[in-house]
Amino acid sequence: MARFIQKLAASAALCLLLLLIGLYFRIVGLPFAHLRGTLAARWDISHGRYRILTYGLASLDRGEYARTVRDRYGVEIRTIAGCRVDDSLVDYARGYDVAMKAALQQHYKRDVLAEAASEMQMKQARLKTLH
Repeated sequence: MARFIQKLAASAALCLLLLLIGLYFRIVGLPFAHLRGTLAARWDISHGRYRILTYGLASLDRGEYARTVRDRYGVEIRTIAGCRVDDSLVDYARGYDVAMKAALQQHYKRDVLAEAASEMQMKQARLKTLH
């Protein structure tokens, strides 16, 4: 019986320790979300999926930009949240996008996302001069 109580006390202490560690990481916000994002991107890259994660208010040209990078380079622009985001989600998206952009740069030997964005800006400028 004494041995059972010792095991129970050790289990309870371990559970309490894990709970406190979890609370500490939740409050302090260590970069686990960034690491999870990086690992998720590497998984997608290894399976031939290229995505960029976005959040916030969508601009009017995001749809055209998304179509351009999807059609030309096979990159999906995925909106993961609206305007209300927390730090964890931002860190996750940042980790994911940094890893993904590096893979795209290595694959295409140039910054295809910046090229597409620059092209969209030039197209918008031409449209403004016409109106």
